[in-house]
Amino acid sequence: MGASARAVWLNGEMVGPEDAVVSVFDHGFTVGDGVFETLKVVGGRPFAVRRHLERLHRSAQGLGLDVPLTDASLRRVVDEVVATAGLELARLRITLTAGVTPLGSGRTGGEPTLVVAAGPLTPWEADTTAVSVPWPRNDRSPVAGVK
Repeated sequence: MGASARAVWLNGEMVGPEDAVVSVFDHGFTVGDGVFETLKVVGGRPFAVRRHLERLHRSAQGLGLDVPLTDASLRRVVDEVVATAGLELARLRITLTAGVTPLGSGRTGGEPTLVVAAGPLTPWEADTTAVSVPWPRNDRSPVAGVK
């Protein structure tokens, strides 16, 4: 979210957007070992939290990651981030990675990185164009269905 983020919770604490720093050795950065969910916040309320958390768990399980908070705790974090952001219309993103590891594909079993961040959402214009692509989705991929 960068400088436009209004509220960031990183590994257990609220931090200013300028202090929301993740290591370059984080497995999410080095090899893409992570999952995320993006929720729309309308009227200061996040949409479909339960369904997004269920999908976060499914995606994390697909990569062998454990979500480090209970759903109740994660909902409290979401509520805190939304309240801190103070935005009526926002984008809230939950990102979970395998955390800091040595370079390479293997995991070391360290602590995961968990970020919940919110920032302003620009509404779509009244007229929007959609594009269809001619190629099929790869349903046989080992990460099919993992976000």
